[in-house]
Amino acid sequence: MRILVGLGVVAAAAAAVVVAGAVAHGLFSGLRPHLHLGTTQAKFGSTYTIDGRTPHLEDGPVVVEGRWDGGPWKQLSAGSAVKGAYAVRFPIRRHGRLELRVSYPGGEADGTVVVP
Repeated sequence: MRILVGLGVVAAAAAAVVVAGAVAHGLFSGLRPHLHLGTTQAKFGSTYTIDGRTPHLEDGPVVVEGRWDGGPWKQLSAGSAVKGAYAVRFPIRRHGRLELRVSYPGGEADGTVVVP
């Protein structure tokens, strides 16, 4: 299962343009773009991959955190963006609802994975 994060998502790209324009005009100084990824489904025992590009092709750390069924947040994976591109993977070892949050240079994203 793969989910694309970053500038490859059409709606997110449009939102980024609006946010970038607002930031460029000083309306929201310091605001980081935030993407809402929606809900996807994954198979128990699979490896889940999140990949994408950072705004402005920035390099740096990428961290994926998750929580199962409303429990505590835990780090699931970490990696690095190189020339703005990244891919992070983690195993799906439980059934239930996994909320995700991803932080990367210049932005962040969140979404939900349902594991039947």
